[in-house]
Amino acid sequence: MKKYIILLAFIYLINTSISLSEETESINEKSILSVGPIINKSVGLYWSNGFLVNYTPNNLKRLSYGFRFHTTRLGSAISSNAIQQENYILNVAYEFLKYENYQSSVILNAGYFYSDYESDIFKDIPNSTMTLALELSQSFSIYNLSFGYNFIHGDGSNGIGTLYPFYFQFGMKIPIKEYIK
Repeated sequence: MKKYIILLAFIYLINTSISLSEETESINEKSILSVGPIINKSVGLYWSNGFLVNYTPNNLKRLSYGFRFHTTRLGSAISSNAIQQENYILNVAYEFLKYENYQSSVILNAGYFYSDYESDIFKDIPNSTMTLALELSQSFSIYNLSFGYNFIHGDGSNGIGTLYPFYFQFGMKIPIKEYIK
């Protein structure tokens, strides 16, 4: 686990220190509504898939807002007996490096997590919780790679046992509507 964290931190530092072309002033000329698929991997547990909706207003230079939904019903639970779980997430992102086709962001996520154990045997185990997570994100054109940490997680006896703390996420933000300034 520590190897993954160190490797990701190293890659992140290298990417942010690479000399890129000068920042383009015309990046924020339009408000943009984007949608796309996401693939989420909890480190040590399940794959989940879903979608995102993202809005970047032109009047706030480096902020964007979004909604994400991902579920193991479209991932690990498709052809196995993996626990079915769902994530509903609202987020706000701050882009601290912004170039024409490259962005580095820090993202704050807040949402709701639900796990369907499908048996009355597990009725005394918590199966839902509010979530709060922080992500570091690198975007190249429409592609996005993030590494996140869930502040609210558990081990089964204290909190939800299927909400692991660390995760990776790959997504695409495909612009569907651009609003001119």
